[in-house]
Amino acid sequence: QYTNANEVVFRVTFNEAVKNVDLGDFVKDSTTTAALSSLTKIENGRIYDIKVSGGNLASFNGTIGLNLSPAQNIVDVGGNALPVAEPATDEQYIVDNIAPTVTINQSGTQADPTTALPVNFAIVFSEPIDASTFTVADIRQNGTALGITWSITNSGDNQNFTLSAVASGAGTLVPSLNAGSDSAIVVKDRAGNHNSASTSADNSVSFNDTIAPTVTINQTGTQVDPTSALPINFTVQFS
Repeated sequence: QYTNANEVVFRVTFNEAVKNVDLGDFVKDSTTTAALSSLTKIENGRIYDIKVSGGNLASFNGTIGLNLSPAQNIVDVGGNALPVAEPATDEQYIVDNIAPTVTINQSGTQADPTTALPVNFAIVFSEPIDASTFTVADIRQNGTALGITWSITNSGDNQNFTLSAVASGAGTLVPSLNAGSDSAIVVKDRAGNHNSASTSADNSVSFNDTIAPTVTINQTGTQVDPTSALPINFTVQFS
């Protein structure tokens, strides 16, 4: 239903074989300057595909529907005329050629600087996106904090998200999103448009690590005990 295609196709299905079907029996229901450009018979006498293309469709934003013309002359094989009334199933396309914009800022309750984790940011898109295309791999860290693990929580509207970060080293957390392209990591809206680069009023939080590291020392997994062989190996792991 959502598309940025430069042509759209409607499938017209009659409940029985009919005659006299041509483009003149239909009218476009839209403000686009695109036109009904072709009619293809899919199943003899019963199913047809009608294409809308050209005009300003490549830059159009709005809905496109297909209506029966008041002057249509479609009849069945027995000569019974098709009623002019619109069918019960009468779908529209929503054409969207606008790239979604996105802002990233500190969450409203986020302290800055902070010693507490996680650190939270609010990500807001200008329109609902295809949430399956938005992952932590899209996030760029432009700050100095190290060992960051990101997580994304969808508010449920596919437009407002919470980005949370856990860091193992002190510094600044400054997330951003690059502009998308076909060859790069990308977020897309429901029509398939790539995101633009993120903007921010304040997307930087300073994390001060006040937790002392802990350490464990154990025999390595392959170390024999007791042993007469050298060297003897231990694994030292810091938190």
